[in-house]
Amino acid sequence: MKPFKPCLAICVAALALSIVLLRRDAAPSRRDEIATSTPELAPASGHGLRGPINHQPPPRHTQNGTQAGTLARPEDNPSLRPWEEALRKALTESDNAPIRSLIENARGEYARSERTALLDDVARSLMTADSSRAALLLRQIVDMRDRHYLAATMTRTLLEKDPQSAAQWAARIPDSTLAQDVHEILAREWARTDLDATLAWLGTLTDDRVQTAAAEGLMWAWAQRDIQEAVAWARQLPESGFRTKLVLKTAKILATQDPARAAAWTAEFSEEQGRREALTYAVHQWFEGDAVAAAKWAAKLENAATRNEALNAVEFSRANRGPGRAAPSLASQPAD
Repeated sequence: MKPFKPCLAICVAALALSIVLLRRDAAPSRRDEIATSTPELAPASGHGLRGPINHQPPPRHTQNGTQAGTLARPEDNPSLRPWEEALRKALTESDNAPIRSLIENARGEYARSERTALLDDVARSLMTADSSRAALLLRQIVDMRDRHYLAATMTRTLLEKDPQSAAQWAARIPDSTLAQDVHEILAREWARTDLDATLAWLGTLTDDRVQTAAAEGLMWAWAQRDIQEAVAWARQLPESGFRTKLVLKTAKILATQDPARAAAWTAEFSEEQGRREALTYAVHQWFEGDAVAAAKWAAKLENAATRNEALNAVEFSRANRGPGRAAPSLASQPAD
């Protein structure tokens, strides 16, 4: 057996060497670790700015230099925000003209996601520095979409800190139309987290139009959480223009979820104007999903006035379907 001992020693040595080599190849090199832990910045897009803002992990580049992944988040690298310096300088000015110019020029200069991020920065910065100046800016913004987005972001910013402060800020807005928008946003956002507090605040509002706008925002949030509770609360209110508007709002929300039930509910309304509008909306939604069922239901209503309103809604829906989506008439369907 002695002649085999040298061979055995050689085999053991070769095996050990193989294990060492395998471990070396499997372990990442220092260069690989650096490349993984410190990714390069993404290249600028064709219009001279960074690409769209997103919420994906920071990108890496492949060995041939092409980008792997998506652009870095602005939270990770604030230098990716091309408007940051301009906004910081505009905030030091005594009026809002530089901020307005920045927002207006962004429409043609930045991508949509970048413009949204800019509006977020403007809203949060102003609400942190001077909420009165923020309210003034809302009155000065001409574009309705920009104004609504700014109002929503400003309201949420203050609401996250203190709901009562947000309510006080909204109450100080002098412009009636803008005040209605802000109160609707405030009620909708507040009701998502504290419905009871929002209801209590709603009862303190004295301006009818502002209160109605806030109530509609509350009903929207409430209906998303529990449509049954929202409907019950709206129905128990005393008959008034306020109740009619709220019931109409709730009926429209319900119609998007259960149009047949919404139609049956609105047909019982005693307020003629509110019933006609809510019933037309509900029947139209139902007709879009099941034209025959909606038409049959309308034809069988006992109350003549309500039946005529429902049938008119059916005809309106049929006429507005367009030639490519014509619905069969009730007469063409077999009898029950």
